[in-house]
Amino acid sequence: RSFPWALVIGSRRFAMNVPGVSKFGRRFSNFWVRFETGHKALDSQSGFRIYPMFYVQNLSFVTQKYDFEIEILIRLLWKNVEVREVDIDVYYPPAHERVSHFHKLWDNVRISLLNCVLVVISLLRGNRDSGKSSLALGTGILIGCTPFFGLHIALAFVVAFIFRWNFAFLFLGTNISIPPLAPFLAIASISIGHRVLGGESLSLQLPESFEQMLALSKIFFTQWLVGSLILGSALGTAVGGSTYLLKKLFFLKKRRAWTGKTRGGVIGNGFLKLVLKYLGLRAGYFCLYFIIPYFYFFAPRSRRALNEYWQAVQPESAWLSRQKEIFKHFFVFGQVLMDRVYQSFNEELKFKISNEGPIYIQDVAASDRGWVFVGAHLGGWDISTLFLQRNSGSSRLGMVHFLGEGLTFDKVIKRSEDSTSKVDSIQSQLGEGSLLTVKSFLENKKHVGFLSDRAVGSQIELIPFLGKLAPFETRPYRVAVACRAPMVFTYNLKIGFDEYLFISSHHTELKYSAGTDRRDQVYQWTQNFAQDLEKQVLRFPHQWFNFYSFWSSLPVEWQVESSKSTDHSLLEELHTQEV
Repeated sequence: RSFPWALVIGSRRFAMNVPGVSKFGRRFSNFWVRFETGHKALDSQSGFRIYPMFYVQNLSFVTQKYDFEIEILIRLLWKNVEVREVDIDVYYPPAHERVSHFHKLWDNVRISLLNCVLVVISLLRGNRDSGKSSLALGTGILIGCTPFFGLHIALAFVVAFIFRWNFAFLFLGTNISIPPLAPFLAIASISIGHRVLGGESLSLQLPESFEQMLALSKIFFTQWLVGSLILGSALGTAVGGSTYLLKKLFFLKKRRAWTGKTRGGVIGNGFLKLVLKYLGLRAGYFCLYFIIPYFYFFAPRSRRALNEYWQAVQPESAWLSRQKEIFKHFFVFGQVLMDRVYQSFNEELKFKISNEGPIYIQDVAASDRGWVFVGAHLGGWDISTLFLQRNSGSSRLGMVHFLGEGLTFDKVIKRSEDSTSKVDSIQSQLGEGSLLTVKSFLENKKHVGFLSDRAVGSQIELIPFLGKLAPFETRPYRVAVACRAPMVFTYNLKIGFDEYLFISSHHTELKYSAGTDRRDQVYQWTQNFAQDLEKQVLRFPHQWFNFYSFWSSLPVEWQVESSKSTDHSLLEELHTQEV
C-alpha cells in the first residue's frame, strides 16, 4: 500500500541449510540483472513478489518456468517501474528432506539462454543518453578507422559488452570504413603514421626479398595503425561531440506518453483555419484525405496507442482490420477538430444537437446550485460546452482540462475574452488556485465540467475499463461531495455532417456514508463513471480521442514520491461479469 506502483520482491535471508548452488545462482543472476539494467538487485530469483498489475497487464512473455522471474523483472526495469525489496525469512529443509522442482540442467540452460538474449537486447536498447551514445558513436568511428578489417563488428561488440555502451551506436560508427571512404581513410592513416613515426615511406617498387617485404609490411602496418588511432580519435571526437551537442539542443527532450500538445505547426493549422473560415466544413473535410495518411505513417506513438485501443474494443480483430479502423478513427478525429475550429468563428451554435435519454439538463436549469458535469475526450466535448451554456441556465461555464505546453488546441482556436460562449479553461493540474476557482464557480451557482479520463495527478484510481485496468481521475467526485454539488455525466457524439447527439446520464448527488471507508466510496463513484463511459465508447468507438497508451502508461510523468499517497485504494482486481 505504501508503494502501489512498484514491483515488491521478498529478498530471502539465507540462514541454515542453504544449498551452495542457490547462493551461487542468486549471485550469478544478480550480476546479469545489473549488467542488463543497471539495477542492483538483492534477490533477482525470488518468486515471492507483488506485481503492479497496471504495468504487467499488457506484457506477453516467452518464458514459463524458473526463467520467468528474470524475464519479467528485466522488462519491468526497462519500463522504469520501481523495484523495491524487503527482507523475508526462508526455510530450507535438510538436504535429505528437500524436494525441488528445479531441474539443474535444463532450467540452468533456459536461464543462461534467456540472459544471452537479454544481454544482446540491452546492448541494443540501453544507454541512449546524450553522453554515452555520443561516446559510443565516436568510439565506433575510432574502431572503424583501424586496419582490422573484418573484425570491426566483433571489436565493437567487445567494447559494448565491457563498458555497457549501446552497440547500435558503436556499429553505426564502424561503418565509416565502408566504400568509398575506406581507401581514403587508409591512405590518410598511413600518411599520418609516417609523419609521426618517420621511417620508410610508401613505395610502388616491389621488395627485393621476402624478408624485405615482411619488414616493409611491418613498418606500413605500424604506420597505418598509429595513424588510424590518431585520425580515428580526431574524427570520433568531432562527430561524437557534434552528436552530443545536437542531442542536448534538439533531440533529447524527455518524452511523455501524452503532453497536451497538438499535432501540426502554426503554418499548417493556420492554413486549415483559413480553409474552414472562407470555404467551409466540406472543404476542410476534403483536406483530411491528404492529412490523415501523413499522420498515420508519421505519428507512430498514436498509431501504436490506437492499435492497443482497438485490440481492447475488438479482441478478435486481425491486424489489417485494425489498421482500417485506425484510418477511420483519425478521420473522425479530424472532422471533430474541424467542427470545433469552425464553431469558434461563430457566436451562434452552428450544429444541430439532439438529445437522447433522460434530460437531466432540465434539472440543472431548474436548480439554484452549481453542478459538476463529468465527461471525457469522447466526441465533441468542446461543442457540448456551448449546448450546456445555453441549456443549463448558467451564464458562465468552467471546463477543467489539461493545458499542455507548446501549440495547444486552445491556442489554435484563440478564444477571445469577450466571446459569448463564456467557457473558461481551468488548468487540470489542480493546485490551490485552480481549486479555489472551481469552488468559487460552484458557490456562485455556476457549473464546472471535468474531463476525467486522463490521469494528470496523484488522485486517481485503477478501474477496470474495456477488460483492463486504467487510471481514472477521482477529483471530480471529491470536489462534488466537498462542495455539495450535484453531478451528471455528459457526452456529445457526432452522428452526422452537422449534427451531434447529446447524452446526459447518471444524475446523482454524492454523499459520504457513515461507517464506510471514504476511499472505497470514491473508488465506487469513479467506477460508475468508467462503466458509463465504456458503454458510450462501445457505441461510438471511433470517437475515443486518447492517443496514448491508456492501459500501460500514465499521461504525465509519475513521481514515485507522490505514489505514497493514501488518498486512494488502487484496487487492482480485474473484475469479470458473473455468468
